[in-house]
Amino acid sequence: MKKVTTESLSLTENEILITGATGFVGRHLSQRLPGAKKFDRRRHDFSKLETLEELVRDAKVIFHLAGKSAGSSYEISNRELVATNLEATRQLVRAIARYSRHKPRVILLSSIHVYEKSPLLSENTPIGPSAVYGAMKYSQEAILELAAEQGIIESVIFRATHLFGPGARPFYNSAVATLCCKALQGEPIDLYAQGKAPIDLLYVGDVVEYLVRAAAAESRGATQVLNLASGKTVTIGEVVGLMEGLLGRELAKKSLDGNAGPLAISTERLRETLGNFELTSLKVGLARTLQGFADAFAESFAATARQLATKRPAAAPAEISDARNAA
Repeated sequence: MKKVTTESLSLTENEILITGATGFVGRHLSQRLPGAKKFDRRRHDFSKLETLEELVRDAKVIFHLAGKSAGSSYEISNRELVATNLEATRQLVRAIARYSRHKPRVILLSSIHVYEKSPLLSENTPIGPSAVYGAMKYSQEAILELAAEQGIIESVIFRATHLFGPGARPFYNSAVATLCCKALQGEPIDLYAQGKAPIDLLYVGDVVEYLVRAAAAESRGATQVLNLASGKTVTIGEVVGLMEGLLGRELAKKSLDGNAGPLAISTERLRETLGNFELTSLKVGLARTLQGFADAFAESFAATARQLATKRPAAAPAEISDARNAA
């Protein structure tokens, strides 16, 4: 099945809204839908409903990507998680109920972290988040599901796996970004469970394709819940091995003990609902991600050099002459 074109959405610029447009997935989605309206923190505030009126009034599709993430290398307060996930979603629904001229389709990027731990994750796996982040993502889902039952919105909930690609933030929202950053900086890479820890990875370009497909798809009820994953499991060791092949050198590694229990994420409902298309291979996605970091590092070094050059005091003519004579 071919990828969905932007034109197939058949919506005007005012009818598409993206929250979290400056985040990892949001930036890529904005490139795919450049004319969409975007939540701008300089002008819009979830705590002030009146600032959201212009955004939601004509929106028929809302990609709700806003919300702070959490990870093992990133500390965030529970208060911030509540404010940017639960409260922001509650306020978005209130604004829609008050100002919208339509019953928009709200597409939420949730997380597999809403599930209890299980070797196989399907949409029927019991809910049981093990951390506050997962609980906040499920609270977003519950708010949207209730609003859909009340006829305020139609909702599509994506429970996303580990996402990766250019623009992801290391030590925050992408394990692969952290691996790439450490690899390029020569830092040791932690191999959890001796490198046997399983992970399902989905490239950001494929995430965007699924988001657009969800916006263009025919209605299938008040709320749809879909796992958003590749459906393929690899180990951290295999990911690092691919990176070594792409970089042409062995990377510094540090093996750590840990549980390497099985992991599989069912994508059957995802494919049945939104169709099949060829996903970006892990090797290609890693190559693009590494190149993105390499380009960012080069740009940062160049900017630092330019900054230092502007601050360097000019040599006096005598000093220049002395330097030339010494040479």
